[in-house]
Amino acid sequence: MAIKHLAVKAPGNTLAAITDWNANHTIDPGTILRSATLIVAASDSNDTTNADYFCDGTADQVQINAAIDSLPATGGVVKLMDGTFNITAQITIDVNNTSIIGCGKNTIIRTNANHTMIFGNGLSGLVIKDIFFYGATYSMHATHAIHIINLSYSIIRDNWFTELGGYALLTTKNSHHNLIVGNILYGAVNHSVRSTCFRFTGGNSSTPNENIITNNFFENIEDYAIEFLGGYRNLIANNTIKNSQNFSSINIRVWVSFTPQDNVIVGNVIEDADTYAIEVNGADGTIIENNMCRGTGYESVIKISNSDGCIIKGNTVLNGRQHGIHLNACDDCIVEGNICKGNDKNNTTTYDGINIDGDSNNNVIIGNRCQDNDRYEIRIDDATGDKNLVACNSCIGTDHVGTISDAGTDTMLIGNDEGDGFKFGNTTNYTEIKRDGEINLHGTARVINHVIMPAESFKLAGVADPAFGLEGTFITLDFVHTLEKEAFAKGFIPFRWDSDTDVEVRIDWLTDADGTGGDVVWGIEYLARKDNEVVAGATTTITQAFTGVGAGLMQRNVFTTKLLKGNLEADDIIGIRIFRDHDAAGDTLDLTARILALHLHFIRNKIGKAT
Repeated sequence: MAIKHLAVKAPGNTLAAITDWNANHTIDPGTILRSATLIVAASDSNDTTNADYFCDGTADQVQINAAIDSLPATGGVVKLMDGTFNITAQITIDVNNTSIIGCGKNTIIRTNANHTMIFGNGLSGLVIKDIFFYGATYSMHATHAIHIINLSYSIIRDNWFTELGGYALLTTKNSHHNLIVGNILYGAVNHSVRSTCFRFTGGNSSTPNENIITNNFFENIEDYAIEFLGGYRNLIANNTIKNSQNFSSINIRVWVSFTPQDNVIVGNVIEDADTYAIEVNGADGTIIENNMCRGTGYESVIKISNSDGCIIKGNTVLNGRQHGIHLNACDDCIVEGNICKGNDKNNTTTYDGINIDGDSNNNVIIGNRCQDNDRYEIRIDDATGDKNLVACNSCIGTDHVGTISDAGTDTMLIGNDEGDGFKFGNTTNYTEIKRDGEINLHGTARVINHVIMPAESFKLAGVADPAFGLEGTFITLDFVHTLEKEAFAKGFIPFRWDSDTDVEVRIDWLTDADGTGGDVVWGIEYLARKDNEVVAGATTTITQAFTGVGAGLMQRNVFTTKLLKGNLEADDIIGIRIFRDHDAAGDTLDLTARILALHLHFIRNKIGKAT
């Protein structure tokens, strides 16, 4: 045959020269370099005028493979026209920089056989776009739409996939720097996409790296929607995944001995995942950020296991069957600014909004908003979790067992809002700043109010007065051993004194000579009174013998018996008489004992006053 189209010679082109034209103004086709774009028509294409290859609706891969084989070594474009291409074996691509481009959803590649639709090995610069892959072989697990080994610097975009028994896209070994964008994957009325939609898996010595999977739509998936086995610096962004069944919607995990690292999962919308919405295992440095995850059938919404240094930030996590966010055996992670609401949706009181367990250490749980998660809003699950920080979280709602539960070791709780105030410490011993301005101390957390009564603050009644003395720069009250002397003082019981505690009394004193050879019996008599109460009344007295020390040495002794809480009330005025019980059998030191000061230690569990 002869080509009847005008041929124009361009610089450097190998088209025949004008002198090669024959008398009929035709050129032998063997003298022409074919264009790098070839068109393949389906048996039912609307217009086949410009087609280079024509399919008959049976084993159409033959014509498509012939077109691919006709491309130059530098690659080119095979354009599939509208219509259905029925294939019985795989389409094979073995040239770099090849593009297989359809006309949109009305370009259909269909198979009823158990085989891959498009296959390639060691390809770079591949483009597959605008094609509808229809498996019609839901029960055949080997039916993959696209399977490429060692794929790099390629684009898979704007395709449709349904009724597949295998993967929509399977890349193996060292697949890197690929863009997977704008694809739609969905199950039919009675069937789902059977297997993982996009699966990236490594080989014996390589993993998938630096790929981008973005702006794809998945619905009715019976396996993982997006799965990475190994790999680093992959980006999974802005995908929508609805109703994935049996497995996680997004999964990144260890492959053989290759640990995934530094992958990013951001901006995805995941609804009604059957198991986990996002699952990461053995993937250090993963960033999971700004995803909307709503509803799981069986598991937690976001689960991170055996993965250190991860960031889980800004996600909305709703209505999971188990935990909202679950860290297991993870160290040095940050869980920040997430919204966790309504998890443990079946109200089993078994699962939490955020759960940290399994030897998870040095994690920071900060600035999250947790509400109505059925057991606890935040829980550190066991003592193997060490030195985790739980700070500035808002734990609110009423549909829960409690707000924060800590069974960890050395957990630090700082400024968490648990509905009625902010708490600092741990779940047992903590300080609470209430919304009305009052500060409460719980557990063993307490403030000691130390009231010092120096010797010069005591008053003398003029009856049995001790003498005032001076020891260096210190004024003393001097009690002889031959007569009972006494001095008086007044004080107040603090407003925020813990009324469940007694008041400890200490005394500072000395002797001029060596006092190690005897004891002094000191006595405290006291009476507390409140407003509109009779001032006179029965007093309480405590005495105790203390052994002297060396000459001129100050000693501080603590009375075993305290000022009893039953005799005191907050805001009471308290009168104190101090004396030396010189004629008690226990007072055996024949020296003058000189008091420097008396100390009262009040335990306080509140600071400030409610407004």
